Amino acid sequence: MKTGLIGYGYWGPNFARIISELSDVSLKYCADISDDSLRKIKNKYPEIKATNDYNDILNDKEIEAVFIVTPVSSHYKIAKDSLNAGKHVFVEKPLTGSLSEARELTDLAKKFLQKII
Repeated sequence: MKTGLIGYGYWGPNFARIISELSDVSLKYCADISDDSLRKIKNKYPEIKATNDYNDILNDKEIEAVFIVTPVSSHYKIAKDSLNAGKHVFVEKPLTGSLSEARELTDLAKKFLQKII
């Protein structure tokens, strides 16, 4: 499974390490708004594509899943965009900043699952 990591701040390096250690999963992309963060991941994992725009990950048809480890204020939009792009989604806790946003994402994820089952 080819994956993308969105966010390489505090938790991002831990997720990149764990993903890179999995035998059936590869980390193809990392997106972050910080050029410094992208330089860090490229130094550690030169084979990974680095981008400032997470939509590059979502537009790649090879990417099946994304890991979202950004600030909570961005979780809802990125997760919604990811689900709408047909990606499996992992969001670092908390899922969103509000119950209504979490419910909307849950409903969207259920619709996504119904399409693939």
